[in-house]
Amino acid sequence: MKDITVLELLGIMFVQMAVNRQPNHSWVTLEKNIIHSAIFQLQKEYGTILPPLKELHFQIGGAFPYSAELARALDVLRASYFATLFKPSGACYHCHFLKEDSVEVLDNNLQTIFMDDPEAEKSFRECTKKLYELIACSPHPGM
Repeated sequence: MKDITVLELLGIMFVQMAVNRQPNHSWVTLEKNIIHSAIFQLQKEYGTILPPLKELHFQIGGAFPYSAELARALDVLRASYFATLFKPSGACYHCHFLKEDSVEVLDNNLQTIFMDDPEAEKSFRECTKKLYELIACSPHPGM
């Protein structure tokens, strides 16, 4: 696996979620307690095969695992291209926009990152799917 930062890994994970979006299943939350708990769980499960996850240090003595590095990475993502992928609606974000070449660009990035390690790519895809499952939300109660 090519050396990438946790910010790059998270960015690619969110692009992967946007690419894989399906109608009625394309809402995610970035509420601190949910996203930090989700990434903490994924770090324990995938940190060995996806080393950038190990860059995050979590404080676990509070109400939920918290990482200052994750908070900074999410702030950068929100301030950058994240807004082109996800439209906010209350506490939820809707995967709403992709450029025509987004799938191709994502595939090229994944091929570059995981060119020598198909097992790591498989784990990345599983990790991204689990992340979506952990942070999926409904913008409207009862949906």
